[in-house]
Amino acid sequence: MKSLIVGTKFEKVAYVKVSAFIDEGLDELRECIAEVEPMERKPDRPLFVPIDHAFNVKGHGTVVTGTLLEGIINVGQKIKIEPPNISARVRSIQTFGESRDSASSGDRVGLNLPEVAPDRIFRGCY
Repeated sequence: MKSLIVGTKFEKVAYVKVSAFIDEGLDELRECIAEVEPMERKPDRPLFVPIDHAFNVKGHGTVVTGTLLEGIINVGQKIKIEPPNISARVRSIQTFGESRDSASSGDRVGLNLPEVAPDRIFRGCY
């Protein structure tokens, strides 16, 4: 399988054979993960959240999820979603199920955007 990544940008990445069914390679995978350098946080940069999921929550409206790669986002903040060039207001923010007033780069976020229809937002918007 390693031959599939030869010549790609992943060629020098650790390769671990894992099977949860037979409990093979999990300790080695954990060791590799522990060695990974944490993502550099960039709170002073413009907001950048690639969206990986958008859905409707009854009574709340549209929720999008993604990893906040750059910037800081606050409840009440007006944001622009590209494409398709939609303005939205952040009603609430959650990080791993915990409500927050703000989030910064490196955080995994769920953003409640009540004025936006979920079918107007798709994976890859930012």
